[in-house]
Order: sequence, then C-alpha cells, then structure tokens
Amino acid sequence: MSEQNAIQKAIDFAIATEETGAVTYTELAKRFADKKDLQEAFTMLARDEEVHKAQFQALMKDIPASAASIASDDDKIQLLRAMAMSEFFDLEKGPLKTIGQAQNVQEALRCVLGVEKATLSYYVALQDAIGESKALSGIIQSEKQHVTRLMKYLITDEKMKGLSDPF
Repeated sequence: MSEQNAIQKAIDFAIATEETGAVTYTELAKRFADKKDLQEAFTMLARDEEVHKAQFQALMKDIPASAASIASDDDKIQLLRAMAMSEFFDLEKGPLKTIGQAQNVQEALRCVLGVEKATLSYYVALQDAIGESKALSGIIQSEKQHVTRLMKYLITDEKMKGLSDPF
C-alpha cells in the first residue's frame, strides 16, 4: 500500500467515524427529547460531527506534502492502524453500539465520552502521521472541548456548547 493511500484510508476512516457519530447523536437527541438540555447537547454534538466530516473531506483534497514522506510500515501509520482497530471503533461491540442500549442518561453520556476520547486519540495520531494541518488542529481542539464539556456535564449537568454556539 502506498503512503498516500494509507493516509487517504485513515482520513476516510475519520469521515466514516464522524458520519456514524452524527447519526448516533441525532438518535440520542430524539431518544432524550423529554430532557431539553440533553437533547440540545446531543443535537449540538451531531452538528459538530457534520462540521468535522466536511473538514475531513476538505483535508482529503489537500493532504499536506509532509504526509508523502511517511512509509506504510512507519510507526506513525502502524499506530493509526492500531487505533482504528481499537474496540472503541468496533461497530458491533464498541460504544457506538452500546449507546443505544444505555439504560439511563449517565450510561449514554459515558458511552459518548468514550467515543469522543477515542476519536480524539485517533485524530492526534493522524496529525502525528501527516504533520501540521490547520484543519486537523481545529478538529482536535473541538474534540478536546467535547471531552471536557461531556465530563463537566456528567459531573455538574453544565450546559454544553457546540462549534456553532457563541462562547
């Protein structure tokens, strides 16, 4: 497999992850429609995932030149593969599957937090592989905010804000 192909597959995986997240969070917003703040939080996360998907699609068209120097057996590519194979991204047994089986709000939020942490780790590994990218740095910053806000929400019920919300 060529180096460029490995990076393209890694970005394709990120796009698919964002698509799945958007669908899952939209379903959670419907499921928790009786809890307005929670519904808004899941709606915001779904919106953010759609923004991230578009950002990754743009990144795909403009893969940094530094990515061309990465060998397919390079440790950075191997880490990306390992991250993609992680149980967090397993659609049959991972958090995206178990979110729908959550018995309560806390369980659903813990699953979502697990997904957001896993995607953050994957995107950091992707950035390590391709080099500095303004678009990817923005996505990583957003994922960090998701993790922080989800934890605050779990602990304090603080209202969540998204990319399109003013701070």
